[in-house]
Amino acid sequence: MAVSEKVLSARKLPGGAEPAERRLTARLWFPVSLVLIIVGWEVAVRVTQVNSVLVPTPLSVVQSLWRGLAQTGPASFYPHFWRTLQEVLLGFGGGVVIGLLLGGLVAISPTAQAIIRPYIVMIEAVPKIAIAPLMVVWLGFGIESKVALAVLVTFFPIFVNTVSGMRSVPAERLELMRSLRAGRALTIRLVIVPSALPFIFAGLEIAAVYAVIAAIVSEFVSGQMGLGVLILQANFRLDIATVFAILILLGLMGIGMTKLIELARKRIVFWDGN
Repeated sequence: MAVSEKVLSARKLPGGAEPAERRLTARLWFPVSLVLIIVGWEVAVRVTQVNSVLVPTPLSVVQSLWRGLAQTGPASFYPHFWRTLQEVLLGFGGGVVIGLLLGGLVAISPTAQAIIRPYIVMIEAVPKIAIAPLMVVWLGFGIESKVALAVLVTFFPIFVNTVSGMRSVPAERLELMRSLRAGRALTIRLVIVPSALPFIFAGLEIAAVYAVIAAIVSEFVSGQMGLGVLILQANFRLDIATVFAILILLGLMGIGMTKLIELARKRIVFWDGN
């Protein structure tokens, strides 16, 4: 009896739940690994005595991050962070809307697939760095060109995952709806869309990261404000510690967006269990 109780306690609980101790251990892995990486980085830099222009110490990166966050005026990180965040959120939102609309249309209409899908694949095959200068010519040096590039980059994973999700509905569910004489609109709302939601949320997490990349690339090409502009300025000064500090901010931005999407997925797609 004691052995069977231990086996049951080690197993995952119904509904995707895990014992509290296992969840706590899983949550501790990231901070522990982060501390080990930072300590290993500091030791490696000091032992090898590598030039700080090439690889700064973690302490110098933290100091640069603190200076950028503590000071005010043009040198502060805040206005540039806010500008990049605006570009990311607007581009991400636009890409999600377009990806869902086109993906849903292609998934339910063979005619739409024959017409739309080749153009989408052709657009996606073009390197976005080559499109960035065109966006500047068409939309100017303001935020519009950055948002447009972010939309182009983010809509494709949403589109692909929407199509895949809506076409992966188990046949028995569709047969059940037909046996109940449910209309097409009701079948889409009650069966197809819920079945596609796990795929769509996976696409959202990918698109969130892509939006950050697109915003930085567009700022490299034609930015006047933003974290990408700060990276270029720090590179010109050979201030690599500041570059690392800005990269940390970009990483936190991406992590924050994916965590929000994960929380939304757990509330909306509560039956998935992942």
